[in-house]
Amino acid sequence: MIPGTASALGVAAAELELKKRMDSESSGGSYKTIDQKARELDTNFFQGAAVIHRNGLSTREYLVLSLTLFNDVMMVGMKKQGAIREYRLARLPPRMRPS
Repeated sequence: MIPGTASALGVAAAELELKKRMDSESSGGSYKTIDQKARELDTNFFQGAAVIHRNGLSTREYLVLSLTLFNDVMMVGMKKQGAIREYRLARLPPRMRPS
């Protein structure tokens, strides 16, 4: 066996268990606010929250950045495919429009 492989496999197994737990938590079908999701991540998945905090972000900041990036990537993809012609504020729900 290659040196360090056993410990790497142990980490992979632990991460797989964490992923299963996160997937089962998120499949509830209930909608939560960003604050609720951040609190849940800090409480139930402290390993991930620790990595986020160690890199200088709060859990809430990480979630906002991730959701924003996901939304922007989707909008760019739709524009490239011709599904939309331009990025318009009208496409945003009223609560998300800048004032």
